[in-house]
Amino acid sequence: MKRFAQPLSNERGVAIPLMGVAFLVIIGFTGLGVDIGRLAVVADEVQNAADVAATAGAKQLFSPNPDTDTPREQAVAVLSENEISNTKVGSGNLKTLESGNYADGVFTSNLEPINAVRAEVEFTADNIVFAGFGHPTSIVTKEAIAAFSPSGSGRPTIPIAVGDCLLTECDSSGCNVSLGEVPNLNDNSAWTGYFSSASASQIQSFFPAECGGDPSTVPLVEVGDDINLLNGQSVPLLRTVDCMLDAGLTEVTLPVVPCKGGTLSQAREVVGFATFDIQAVRTSGGHKGIDLKGIASTMGESGGGGRDFGSGKITMVR
Repeated sequence: MKRFAQPLSNERGVAIPLMGVAFLVIIGFTGLGVDIGRLAVVADEVQNAADVAATAGAKQLFSPNPDTDTPREQAVAVLSENEISNTKVGSGNLKTLESGNYADGVFTSNLEPINAVRAEVEFTADNIVFAGFGHPTSIVTKEAIAAFSPSGSGRPTIPIAVGDCLLTECDSSGCNVSLGEVPNLNDNSAWTGYFSSASASQIQSFFPAECGGDPSTVPLVEVGDDINLLNGQSVPLLRTVDCMLDAGLTEVTLPVVPCKGGTLSQAREVVGFATFDIQAVRTSGGHKGIDLKGIASTMGESGGGGRDFGSGKITMVR
């Protein structure tokens, strides 16, 4: 004889609590998704703010804005133009801004030579669902490191090569150098024909068009290239530099060559590039020459050893 199982009389009563538990689980996971998704967006915005702060601090350190005193002040000024979760970023969000050395993937605070800036930005985000479970806020912290790397190549602005011995006194606050009449008795600079033994009249073509030159003739010069240096003085070329000063064309990028080995003449290897601002030109009298001010720092070895001023770029390395 067949027997049939009989349903429990209270089965419906058991299902209702289970449905309630399942509903709470669904609500919990939904809340988790909402808050996690929102925090992911906030994290992206905090990372962007850290990138901005590190880059602004590095630019102030290596190429200072005269209207801002410190890298931190510059970073705060730039951050104030950004928002995180529709909230203006303030100085309180910039937890850390420090300079140091970045090498082999490691940043070391205050280690010489200084070549990088690290920024850490912190933001307190309001939770939506988890606020009801005793977690009203979440703290999001991100860091970024901006490092300065020297140029490996470039097209020099004017046909002068400077010796690395000129750059030994330069640091992140700036430096002033004097070239005497190029080349001078101290052998710290020379006119250059780049890859040819050019005469003074031929070198004239390597100046800006505003002062009678043809910039299209300036070759691409790379670190490691040998360039020819002109062992002789030229007042007409100094007058062309003076023309640039009068025209407001004062920022110049020059190849750097080693001072060691006697007079800066014949061929010398390019070891880096230096960026200067022309301050004054003397075309007559017993002290003819050019006064330059260094305006961007490599803080590395490419300028011939030690801290020096040079052209390059700032990039995010972390």
